[in-house]
Amino acid sequence: MKLTHEINSNIAADKFKKKNKAVIVEVFNSMLKGDSLDSFGEKAPVAEAKIKELCASAADGDIMARAEFNELLRWVVQPRLLERLELFNFLGQYKKIGYTDQPVVQTYKHSIAEARKQASQGDVAFGTLEKKDSLVGTITISSGFAINYREMQNGNLDKINEHVDQVVTDLLNAATGYVMNEWFTQFKALGGVKYYKETAGLTKAALDEIIRDVQRYGRVNLLGDYAMVSQIADHVGFAQIAGTPGSARISDAILEEINRTGMVSSYKGAGIVEIPNAYNFTKLLPDGSNFELYLPENLLFAIPQGQSVPFHVIRRGEVTTMSGNDVATGQEYTRFDLEIGALVDPYAIQTVGVIADTNLEGL
Repeated sequence: MKLTHEINSNIAADKFKKKNKAVIVEVFNSMLKGDSLDSFGEKAPVAEAKIKELCASAADGDIMARAEFNELLRWVVQPRLLERLELFNFLGQYKKIGYTDQPVVQTYKHSIAEARKQASQGDVAFGTLEKKDSLVGTITISSGFAINYREMQNGNLDKINEHVDQVVTDLLNAATGYVMNEWFTQFKALGGVKYYKETAGLTKAALDEIIRDVQRYGRVNLLGDYAMVSQIADHVGFAQIAGTPGSARISDAILEEINRTGMVSSYKGAGIVEIPNAYNFTKLLPDGSNFELYLPENLLFAIPQGQSVPFHVIRRGEVTTMSGNDVATGQEYTRFDLEIGALVDPYAIQTVGVIADTNLEGL
């Protein structure tokens, strides 16, 4: 299964693709972070000289040197990004495939025959299992930055590290936003039994009903943006007088937790998890009052633990990279691409619940 491919040069990719732990990569990573190189001993100056030599050759237009340097950058970006993408395992079923593999998810439809009383040697109704291969559509998410090889040749790497961190954050947020949008769109469009509520504000009735329905499949986790999960704190506590909401009281421990974190960690046996949702500083809201968010802030997912859920994510290959010149400005750019797809299994949508708050920005 081939996972890596360097766009600029196959030769350069072959040189580096099995050396993610090579000293030159580790030294380069430490140089970007500003860490000490003492732990590498005599190998550090050799690796540092090689990196500067690549930068000098790349600045002079050497395509091979640019391809090799891109591989160094990729081995810095890729581990940071792929580690964070493992978040999808918590939300659903996350699958990694090679570039030559088809993005296919196997789904199963159970036709269950109920056990019943019957006469001896009577006809028996048997259940069946239908397997279906569903092709998952993928998109390519891209990010990058302008690069100055001369500055790096002189050892000015602090800004490059900032660019790398921004690329990782941008790719992660864009990928997560796409996946959640696809999940919700497909989930809402599917028919059959499903636990879905649309409310103006997160109401106690909708929250309790979703937990009650999904709890039968396993202990529930509630996942969503801070704007959603923080509303759950409004529904905790107990009534001193039955049937009188105005007499509700909250224990000191829960009150302290709300003061410390702005939310509660559990509600009626369900764990509560905030999904980080960053601002997209390249886009403003229509009224210009704030920046847009990468993820929809109005969705709350109820996911059972230890259960096969309908949410699937496929990552095809790994991070690819290329560089080139802008003809208009002459500026050198380095680009990173990630191919990803999402699917909702129509035969398992009854195992999860979704609440959409119409008062918040989102889908």
